Amino acid sequence: MSLRKATVIALLKRRHAMAQCAMAGGVAALCALNAAPAAALAPGQQARQVDVVRAGAACNGLADDTAVFKRVFAALNKAGGGEVILPAGSKCTVNETLVAAAPIYVTGAGKHLSSLRMVAPHKDLLLWAGHYFGGGARHLSFFGPGPQGGVGLHVIGMADFQATDVNVAAFHDGFREDGAGGLRLTAVDVSHVGHDSFHIVGGPLQVLSNVTAFNNDDEPSNAGVHVEATGALHLVNASLDGQGWAVLVDPAGPQRPHAGWTSGQAFDIWIDGCDLDDSLHSGLLLNPGHGNLIHSVQMTSTRVGVSRGNGVEIGAGTAGGEPGIHNVVMTGDTIEGSRQDGLVVQNVHDLSVSNTQVIGNSVLQRGHSGVVVKGGDNIILNAITSGQWRNLPATQDYGLVVYTPQVSHIIVSNSILAGNVRAPYQFKGDAPAHVLLNNNYPRQPAP
Repeated sequence: MSLRKATVIALLKRRHAMAQCAMAGGVAALCALNAAPAAALAPGQQARQVDVVRAGAACNGLADDTAVFKRVFAALNKAGGGEVILPAGSKCTVNETLVAAAPIYVTGAGKHLSSLRMVAPHKDLLLWAGHYFGGGARHLSFFGPGPQGGVGLHVIGMADFQATDVNVAAFHDGFREDGAGGLRLTAVDVSHVGHDSFHIVGGPLQVLSNVTAFNNDDEPSNAGVHVEATGALHLVNASLDGQGWAVLVDPAGPQRPHAGWTSGQAFDIWIDGCDLDDSLHSGLLLNPGHGNLIHSVQMTSTRVGVSRGNGVEIGAGTAGGEPGIHNVVMTGDTIEGSRQDGLVVQNVHDLSVSNTQVIGNSVLQRGHSGVVVKGGDNIILNAITSGQWRNLPATQDYGLVVYTPQVSHIIVSNSILAGNVRAPYQFKGDAPAHVLLNNNYPRQPAP
């Protein structure tokens, strides 16, 4: 075959491919970017794949790849979505926010094989925004310029976002969600951020599974998981280490008559099988503030350890006022080694704590206790242990402290409150008739 004939055949094949691409609903720009059909990324979505290196990005860790990435995202947005591929060995660099206005997935070859870095301060790296279903990131690392950066992965308004096997480091916020639904993060690691590792601001049905957050002692952050509003969030098997608060739930937003999961309310939160360690303040803080609501929180099989403040705080700063927290259940948890109190209850309506250990708290800062109830009503403490680690000197002043004037209807039963410095119990204030102690050790007459 002559060279001229081979050239003509190649040109005809390219023209045919361009026509096929356009007939399939894509745009010519995708074909020019070496796009190829991919597996379906969302129900009913005909996907496109674009390899950024084949599309012209150097991805060598030195060159500026912004122009190529913007072309790729613009083409995929126009085509209705698709997949951006960072092949193995890619070290891509951009200095502008990449916006997905359609279901776009960013995929690498593995967290240690593909990466995308934002070098400009105060800018988000990736932004998914709009009213559509699908989109996400998987199998790669995202790096920022440091705590002065923007958000690593930012999701606004859309639904069914998924991130899997992803590393995010050196941003202001690692991941932020605003009003999105059907969110699923799996094996997402966030580290060295200046504010929140995971920031949830509204939206129903969020699952964070096997996620991690880590900061060094000299780079304190605000929170590992910060929830301002949600309508069903499940945090499972998470490890949150070295944060300001490991988990901070403080509903915020405009005070509206019918505030919901977009503002002023956080409800149906389940924290299961997590490790909340070495927090600068508290491991878990539920703080509704004025006029907001936290409703239905369940914590199971979770360890809260070595907090520099209190271990767990429920209703901080709200004692004596109208409860902003309703229906809290803690089962099979361990709260240990906090510098101040282990479990502090300021104000709550309907609290049940069972089969939970509150041990070895008030370390390095004497004068604190295991369980301190300062306010609330309908409180049940059953089968708890509040004392000291075995074979170590006692550090907690009391196993249980109850501020009786602000507490109504509390039952403490089947619990061990031995091994404290001063006494098993302390009741502050006049003794009301609605405090019931039953079958505890050491025995204590009703106050």
